[in-house]
Amino acid sequence: MTETLDVFEILKKIIIDTIQSYNGQEVLLDSTVESLGGDQLDVCNIVDAVNEKFGIEIPEVDADIFFDGTIRQIMKKIEEIIG
Repeated sequence: MTETLDVFEILKKIIIDTIQSYNGQEVLLDSTVESLGGDQLDVCNIVDAVNEKFGIEIPEVDADIFFDGTIRQIMKKIEEIIG
């Protein structure tokens, strides 16, 4: 549970720091990057930041989850890759 919370807090900070048009909405597990004001460029920057922060490489085939998926789904994908 602690690892999941850590992933959430790190992901939340990355999203808030990266989305150019972020308007202060609360980042919830069921939020999407789009619902928080993010666009495709923000998604690319978020994927790059996640790769760097967690020392992983999000496969291109999985990168769409960052735009279409919820924060919960993104966290699950990160945790799968981390192992």
